[in-house]
Amino acid sequence: MEIKVSDKNFIDYSASIPKTNNSDKSNFSETLNEMSNQSHINIKKNITLYIPTIDNLPRDKKGKALDAINKLDKIFSIDILGNPDQFMRNDFTIDMVRILSEYGNNATSFDFNDLTKSINTLLDCGLITNEDYFYTLRWIATMKQALKIKMNSVENKGTIFKPHNPNNIF
Repeated sequence: MEIKVSDKNFIDYSASIPKTNNSDKSNFSETLNEMSNQSHINIKKNITLYIPTIDNLPRDKKGKALDAINKLDKIFSIDILGNPDQFMRNDFTIDMVRILSEYGNNATSFDFNDLTKSINTLLDCGLITNEDYFYTLRWIATMKQALKIKMNSVENKGTIFKPHNPNNIF
């Protein structure tokens, strides 16, 4: 289709392109629902772990709880669900005090925000106790403060002695 405006021809390609739909579904929402049913999160929602505190969670919270546990595994380089005897108490809550005391040195300053989000999710799902929750928050705050002091001491390393005093030459 050509459009003529003041002796110039413009071609409207949108009118000449045949409309094709590569999907055999009738609409986008059906395709989206099909893909979301095959997603990774829904697979995790249907797993039975034989850990009552996780298995009894509602389906929407179960996926979030497993994601939070997976983040803890990555932060501390451990496998909580693979070794429940080591990392869980008798009431099937996660023993954060033990994890922090034994594996806390594996966490970096970049992991603190993920750790905070994970423990908030785990508390919401009932997988850690209030005592462990507040202990972990205090541990994070202490580690952040120690990092801040360390950074300040590195910045001030060259300013211990006054530069105008000639007696303070190394």
